[in-house]
Amino acid sequence: MTAAQIGQLLGELRARHSSAKWRMYDDDVLPAWVAEMDYPLADCIAEALHDAIDRGDTGYRWVGNLPELAGDFYARHHGWHFAESQVIVLADVLTAMAEAMRRLTPHGSSIVVTSPIYPPFVHVTRSIADRHVVDVPLLHGRLDLDGLAQAFSQEEVTAFLMCHPHNPTGMIADRETLVAVAHLARAHNVVVISDEIWSPLTWGEPDFIPYLSVAPEITT
Repeated sequence: MTAAQIGQLLGELRARHSSAKWRMYDDDVLPAWVAEMDYPLADCIAEALHDAIDRGDTGYRWVGNLPELAGDFYARHHGWHFAESQVIVLADVLTAMAEAMRRLTPHGSSIVVTSPIYPPFVHVTRSIADRHVVDVPLLHGRLDLDGLAQAFSQEEVTAFLMCHPHNPTGMIADRETLVAVAHLARAHNVVVISDEIWSPLTWGEPDFIPYLSVAPEITT
């Protein structure tokens, strides 16, 4: 891109008055602090939004068919099939993490995370779920299975908050690794909470496998 084209693009981005990313700092700062994509909307999304506005269809979202849509999405893109009755609809992924920790782990217990990790993982664990954090850093960009085994063996560790695909590294665990994590978790009675919200960004990467889809391969 030429300097003129870059200048024009920056002007268009800074004209996004509802964007916290482009309104937070002065014009001499290039913001890279929040996960907001600087791409135009896909035509199909823009058309759907305009259609909803033209109909005045801007009320509260009916969630009744979301479990069905989630099942269809995972079946088409990842070959994973599950019952709609297994889906619980929550407001956002961080709320889901907090509620999972509150309901599935004892108060004051410890949760494993894998740094470098998206900072809200730590905040949600400590400040919202009121659990302690045990860090098992990635090893050469992959999950450290020996480190996880050592952490899971600690009595106070009750869950593994797995980011998959990993944010910010983009690491995608292979099937062998996911099965190994599942075996370790079962052996030490550790709950695995897998955040897979970024899985759509792996389209074209056939290696992405939803963690729960390996369940049939786990035996006692």
